[in-house]
Amino acid sequence: MRELDPRGDCEACRETNEILAEGDTVAALATGLGELERGEVVSLACLRRELDAARSRLD
Repeated sequence: MRELDPRGDCEACRETNEILAEGDTVAALATGLGELERGEVVSLACLRRELDAARSRLD
């Protein structure tokens, strides 16, 4: 069981409220959750390959 930390809990609540107050952020989260539910995911290895390829094109 974790110990209660009122300062940490308050900070977590504050951060959550900040996120929920930002419409674009909430919309992006909803989009991501929808993609996850539909199985529109890639493996970490595939993502790394794609990022490496994109970076090499910038060089």
